[in-house]
Amino acid sequence: MERIFNELIKENIQQWCKLAEERLKPLNKKVIINIGNDDPPVCEEVLRNSDYVIYPNEKVVWIDEDHEMISLGYSNLTP
Repeated sequence: MERIFNELIKENIQQWCKLAEERLKPLNKKVIINIGNDDPPVCEEVLRNSDYVIYPNEKVVWIDEDHEMISLGYSNLTP
């Protein structure tokens, strides 16, 4: 069941990345998507392998010439 669930997650994120590229690339818009602390590893895999989506986790991403962003897709577990 976990394997099927991960495959479906992967397919869904790939579809969203493809849709974002189809609609936003012609507008010269960036798409930045990060994972959360409870997302399975397959989410990171898909985002890292996207040719269009920017995966910002644990690095600095320049939004434009004057603005940068840092991201961390992890947080402490909720007590």
